[in-house]
Amino acid sequence: MARTPEDGREDLTARITQLLQPAILEAGLFLEEVRVVGPASRPVVRVFVDLVDGQDLLGEDDLDVASRAVSTVLDTADPIETAYDLEVSSPGAERLLKTHRHFVRTLGRTIELTLETGETLKGRLDEVGDAGFTIFAGTEARPVEFGQIKRAQAVVVF
Repeated sequence: MARTPEDGREDLTARITQLLQPAILEAGLFLEEVRVVGPASRPVVRVFVDLVDGQDLLGEDDLDVASRAVSTVLDTADPIETAYDLEVSSPGAERLLKTHRHFVRTLGRTIELTLETGETLKGRLDEVGDAGFTIFAGTEARPVEFGQIKRAQAVVVF
């Protein structure tokens, strides 16, 4: 089977992720995701970092530390043959919730769910366990198993 340009992009993303992981951990942060997007002639490397645990939001100082660490690693290893743009950011306050860790980090905040049945729920996330969590939608405490979720997202309520 012939390799496609996407295969090369996936390889590059995996290599950059591997290079950055130790530096991000050393900075006391969690490497959420690396994406390489845009044209091969000048790609954009997007690095998403988060706090390791707790319910606090990532601060500007944390992003500064992460940006310096990422720049140092990429300047030293030079994994991209062309010029590129670098973006280092957090997953955002309205992040998609895909992993157990995401739910734990969002504990106590408002989330919006679409279940596999098509039902939607919006409420405060509470009591995250190994198999699922409880959401307080209105006055009702509703247990939800992770396997029931089609889509989940943190939402900001003003």
